[in-house]
Amino acid sequence: MTFGERLKKARIDSGINQADAAKKLEMSRPTLSAIEADKRQVLASEILQFAELYNVSVLSLMSDEESEQSVKKNQMTRLLQYQSAFQKMNEDKQKQVLKYMEQLQDES
Repeated sequence: MTFGERLKKARIDSGINQADAAKKLEMSRPTLSAIEADKRQVLASEILQFAELYNVSVLSLMSDEESEQSVKKNQMTRLLQYQSAFQKMNEDKQKQVLKYMEQLQDES
């Protein structure tokens, strides 16, 4: 889903028509239409205004849900791999790993 598509969906989900949104954002309806059609670049300040008006996070406007889910899935897969590797270690190795993790955490 493109930025414009996510923006349009957020507007529709918030129950605001394009004309009202444009008025509240102090931009012309054709400008908003062009942004939603990915025909005009959007400014960072405008993204903040969109997020506030539509009551959504900036992140939800900027990133595709499928991409977010893919990242989360990859993170979970990695965690499961680490857990599996940890469980296969003998007790001494597990203690070494835990000690090393504590040292790294103290450094942060």
